[in-house]
Amino acid sequence: MKIKAIIVDDEPLAIEVIESYLKAFSDIEIIGKCGDGIQAFQLLQQKKVDLMFLDIKMPKINGNDLLKSLKNPPKVIFTTAYDDYAVEGFELNALDYLLKPIPFERFLKAMDKVYEHYGFSKQQSVQTENQNLRSHNLFLYLKVDRKTVKVDVNEILWVESQKDY
Repeated sequence: MKIKAIIVDDEPLAIEVIESYLKAFSDIEIIGKCGDGIQAFQLLQQKKVDLMFLDIKMPKINGNDLLKSLKNPPKVIFTTAYDDYAVEGFELNALDYLLKPIPFERFLKAMDKVYEHYGFSKQQSVQTENQNLRSHNLFLYLKVDRKTVKVDVNEILWVESQKDY
């Protein structure tokens, strides 16, 4: 059984990060990527979705309002830069609440909850993750001179921050 997932975020870079993380999981099939809540609502009317990675602050309709508007919502993992919506997110039965930028290790914990919810054994999910992570490239997205730069983790030799970063 494949878990059918969609990613809903108004930031293309955030969609790219989640999509790259999900490549490590052969049991997850991404069936759609939406740039706002209206697109997501339309897609959810057309296709069966098991799991939604949902940003909260988006144009037109925010993630919480989108989720409240659905009669039979899929399971949700919120992916947002704002921690002040966490309580409401869990009141809406979210599986998890991930704060951007999302470290891969934290993403793995959220996926463990997904696997548990859908009845995959821990051993099965760990084996799947380990097999796929060997061939999976991990990236960091860093702000450099007001631009976002994608950096392959395997190429990092040294990391140093300056000032309040």
